[in-house]
Amino acid sequence: MQFSKEEILQPQSIPAAKSERISTRWLVLSAGKSPFFHASSYADNLQESLTKRHKRAIRVESSNIIADSITSIRKLVRLIPQFDSIQLMYDGTVSFSKSILPAAVIARFFGKRAALLYNPDQIVDEIPRWHRRAMLLCSNVYVGTRYLKRELAKQNVKSEVMLPPVSTSALPARTIREIQPHILLVNNSAVDSGAICAMRAFIMVKHKYPRTTMTVVTDEPVRWLMGVMQLGQNIQGHDYVSPHKEQDVKKIFGEADLFVNCSASEAAPSALLAAMATGMPSISFETYGAREIIENGINGLLIRHNDHNQLAEEIIRLIEEPALAPQMSKEAAKLRAKVTVENIVRYLQ
Repeated sequence: MQFSKEEILQPQSIPAAKSERISTRWLVLSAGKSPFFHASSYADNLQESLTKRHKRAIRVESSNIIADSITSIRKLVRLIPQFDSIQLMYDGTVSFSKSILPAAVIARFFGKRAALLYNPDQIVDEIPRWHRRAMLLCSNVYVGTRYLKRELAKQNVKSEVMLPPVSTSALPARTIREIQPHILLVNNSAVDSGAICAMRAFIMVKHKYPRTTMTVVTDEPVRWLMGVMQLGQNIQGHDYVSPHKEQDVKKIFGEADLFVNCSASEAAPSALLAAMATGMPSISFETYGAREIIENGINGLLIRHNDHNQLAEEIIRLIEEPALAPQMSKEAAKLRAKVTVENIVRYLQ
């Protein structure tokens, strides 16, 4: 899809406060389960960056939000009034109506400025009406792609483009000079056909290069599905890591030399951002989000959706063209500066 020149969008939400004074009390409310974003670490880094930038003491605290009971809503009612500015972080892995929506309503009720960092994992056309209504309660809305910004504008929601933050401090930065390959796949859905595509490509590459290995960061429901794919193939060399085991995830990001993104719906896939930020060459389905992150052939490779033949061909190409991997690794690592807290601070008023 070709991107058209963006039009100037008119604000549809409440106007952001225009003040030369930065808020001294910030609250980060995180709604999500991404292993690549840690709210407490983000809050600490945000406090340090804001204090350094504005040369004044700034307090930043964080909390996870799942407002699924009277008790948790009461907690938000007590917590939010203590702060001047609220950041709502949403990655699409939890219920929006039980997290962001009540927090946005409560913040608006108490007259607090709330900025929403919105990175959904569903197709734009499927975003429910109450998502848009919550956005209109926020002073600012940030999204991961220009495509999503344009689609929300059609629904009278103003937003700005900003890649979602990644906890890069927990991930190693390196230059990949040779592809073995040790493939890394992060899969979050038991019904996502991307896992099947990756397994088929892995089997094809394994037949030509027996040293090939693959590690999948995934929950239990996906393991049996992928296991079915290798029945009768007598294929070895693949392993699984739980996304909830932070040290295991960090370890595999330091060992793998090739990342495969088979997510078909995420706006700006956090796993892809994390992999590229470490300098890992990456191959991704050509989705609307990946097209804005990857410059094909420069900092990564784009393939047709669910085309395991093309995926296998590109993996083999990286093995057989030794100059390609280090070049791609260096270019991918440039993304690291764009997903840090320091980059996000530039957007904050």
